Amino acid sequence: MEFILAVLDRYRLPATFFVEALGATRWGTEHLCEMCKRIAEHGHQIGLHCHPAVANISGFRDRYDLLLNQDVDTQARLLALGRDLLSRAGVDSVSTFRAGDLAANRDTLAAMRRTGFSRGSNRDLDTKCSTRSQLNDVFPVPNDISACDGVVDVPVSCFRSSWPVFDGLYRHLEISAVGFQEMRWALNRMASCGYIGACILTHPAEFFRWRRGRAVPIVKNCRRWEQLAAYVARHSLLRPVPMRSECVDRAAAALRPEIRMPALWSLVRLVE
Repeated sequence: MEFILAVLDRYRLPATFFVEALGATRWGTEHLCEMCKRIAEHGHQIGLHCHPAVANISGFRDRYDLLLNQDVDTQARLLALGRDLLSRAGVDSVSTFRAGDLAANRDTLAAMRRTGFSRGSNRDLDTKCSTRSQLNDVFPVPNDISACDGVVDVPVSCFRSSWPVFDGLYRHLEISAVGFQEMRWALNRMASCGYIGACILTHPAEFFRWRRGRAVPIVKNCRRWEQLAAYVARHSLLRPVPMRSECVDRAAAALRPEIRMPALWSLVRLVE
């Protein structure tokens, strides 16, 4: 996380950190408080992230770690608990939610409304990855900011793959999943086609791996993150905003052209 924060600071970019809160029911709130403090010190937004499998709650168990397996009342209970845990960690006004593995369904939208979460990021057309969303066909506009059942959702952005046999039909914008040139091209294309927003996903574990008790950088991913941040910071058509920005409330009214990645840039990924 410190590496992510350092790069964001260097290029003065805002971000939203979806922080898993339910683990505090098992391991205590000390680490949650420290993590939220560090993020807030750097001026970034904190949203709620929930992996039900890590929760230690009397009478509750979800060994499959899929929020969408729970009924709407249980989902609302977990979201309310997560919000309370973030509040105890010093985070106020949490209005944004992302389910673990994007495992969200229509009951999740109802649970979000019930517990005061007006914005989410729970869609991803790249079904070959580990996401489990059941909301891709629910919102009227795929692959762009869209509203449904009182919730505005910002999906993880995707492009149509040039190598569907290897990459699947779609590839999403994640640091460990696509190359810098693919991200650069996709962002430019989305901007020129009138997309309201784009969302890029990453996790701290994408930048370092443990070897013999020490963290070793994953150089390829670290370089991609640095290149992407530098590019976004200097590009006049790209305006980076956190999920709390009023821009996020501008739900797209019509479908945008599908983004189809040229094979050249996907090939470049192999040698970046």
